[in-house]
Amino acid sequence: MTEKQIDNKAFAFVERLVVKENDDNKNNRRRNKGSIEEVQVVDWSDKLVDDKPFIQKKYLPNISDYDITIAIDGVCYGFSDGEYIDYYKFIHEVVNYDSLNAKVSVEYLKEKVLLWIIEVFKSKRAVQSLTLYLSGLLSKDLKAKKYYYPVLNLTIEEPFSIGDIQFTYMTKDYFDEYWNKVKGNDNMTKDEFDSLLRKYQGRVFVVVETLAENKKGQEISYKKACLAIDMIKLLSPTVYYPDLTCYIDLEKRIPYTSEYLTQNKNEKFGFGINMSANNNPFHMPKSLCHQLKSSFGLLGSLFDNEKNDLDELLINSIKLVAKAIKETDLHLRISFLIMVLESIFLLDEEDYKMEKKCKRRISELMFPTEGKKYRELLDLLTNMYLIRHKMTHKSIRLYIELQKLREFQTNLIDSIIRILHNKHKLTNKVVLIEYLDRKVKPQSA
Repeated sequence: MTEKQIDNKAFAFVERLVVKENDDNKNNRRRNKGSIEEVQVVDWSDKLVDDKPFIQKKYLPNISDYDITIAIDGVCYGFSDGEYIDYYKFIHEVVNYDSLNAKVSVEYLKEKVLLWIIEVFKSKRAVQSLTLYLSGLLSKDLKAKKYYYPVLNLTIEEPFSIGDIQFTYMTKDYFDEYWNKVKGNDNMTKDEFDSLLRKYQGRVFVVVETLAENKKGQEISYKKACLAIDMIKLLSPTVYYPDLTCYIDLEKRIPYTSEYLTQNKNEKFGFGINMSANNNPFHMPKSLCHQLKSSFGLLGSLFDNEKNDLDELLINSIKLVAKAIKETDLHLRISFLIMVLESIFLLDEEDYKMEKKCKRRISELMFPTEGKKYRELLDLLTNMYLIRHKMTHKSIRLYIELQKLREFQTNLIDSIIRILHNKHKLTNKVVLIEYLDRKVKPQSA
């Protein structure tokens, strides 16, 4: 969509804007309408600062979405309930214009575009077009920020990076310097500072820097932090010792502790409280970080803004392998890993001899000269496919040899690294498959 088309569509929404009755005046009519009316309104009162616009949301069951209204000087503006679908479709078009989706969130645009529409509606004229208005806002609202996400069950000897994503920790020297700067400041007491120190000194953080508006910055940084920690899971001890539970994760994604209650069967009262910690630290010494430096460089390329189809395929594969590694049901883990294998080594339209093609293609990638290791990997994959088949289709759980599962996991992860290493010439999945099928005659493919 062009700039002119966006501006023309925006002006059309000015005519559809309506003055809505304030919810405070509707309380009497809502009194007996049941629980749904009690939970409809989301409190956005934290956005009410001085005389600034007051933004509210309300759930609309008929569209299974929320409306958005903005109150200015006691007057509430919005759209008729049925108009919100068209408005949100328009916002989707705006966020995909000129790479705005890399800078601002959908929620940000919902608010800012509506504010522009209201201003035009009130003034009966437009001082500037929507695209110029948004351009001016971005010059003020785009801010560079660093986001620090605490990591559970990971310790490191020195900071390291995967691309532009940093893994680091806060030292005692850092906090000493911090206290010298803030002591005597009314905003922080010594007790509050000590609490901060105890909580974060020595903790490992994933650090992500963004240039975006606040909500989009949170969204981008969290997404990148999740991918970075998923990459670390591919290096965890669980890969080499499959029966170990992988507890490495962002604190935001997994609780550190959990609890449950117990009670004797014939007792009505009296509970025992049982608490457990998701605790199995993985230590990364300097030597390991140096050994993995080249792999970190390859994986880091996936954080580049410009991505091709192969990059997206590898990102999704890393996420799925990381999810599989955390699965403690090893039969289910094998099923997940085969799903990843097929997503990489099968074309979308291929539905014939899928197992044979996957086994041959990854074996060709890992051991292109064939030979003993090539045949051993084929046999290993045959065993993994049999375990998956018996569990999925027969509800039979075959015995899993942990050494074979280890080899399956390491070969799949190594195949991702190898594709990354060659992505300058293997630019998409079709090129990858053609490269791996180069020795195969058409009739035997």
